[in-house]
Amino acid sequence: MQTDNDRIERYRSSEESIQNLFASPESGTTLSETFKKYNLDEELYKKYAQLVGDVILGFYKIVDLPQLLQKRLGVSADEAQRITSDLIEFLSPVAKQEEREVTEKKESLTKLADSFKSPQKVSSGESLEPAADVALEKVEPIRTMQRDATRIHGYGSVSTNTDEDEPTVKALDQDQTLKKPTTNNVT
Repeated sequence: MQTDNDRIERYRSSEESIQNLFASPESGTTLSETFKKYNLDEELYKKYAQLVGDVILGFYKIVDLPQLLQKRLGVSADEAQRITSDLIEFLSPVAKQEEREVTEKKESLTKLADSFKSPQKVSSGESLEPAADVALEKVEPIRTMQRDATRIHGYGSVSTNTDEDEPTVKALDQDQTLKKPTTNNVT
């Protein structure tokens, strides 16, 4: 939640249209009429006014208003949607500001993406071109289950491995494995 100091700071840094929307007597009248239209408890008016004010100041987006009304005022989802619908024309300067912010972000991301596509200038004036003729070392594929599934596995299976990189291991039969080695170290 925002403090009064946060709201004052945001108000001072806002555009004039947002300041007028936040602090004009007409805004108070619109908020009051909308609040009374839904017969909400008078004790909730301060929370309601602060919440809509926080949307005006940009702490929250207009699209979040119905959910915030439900959470903070305890109204139903349907009622929250109707309140928001009644306020949408009133909040049109906020919607325009949100749209400008989104457009500015898209433009900055587009410029950033374009800067990676085009050659960049170095401080000495030379351009940085991607190295197209750089020899890359061969990267071996990662061993996967799909690759293993095409091979015979299990105890006693004969490997049909044709890869020269992987050694073929042949297991001893059971008699050879169980036979104890004899040592002739008699001195």
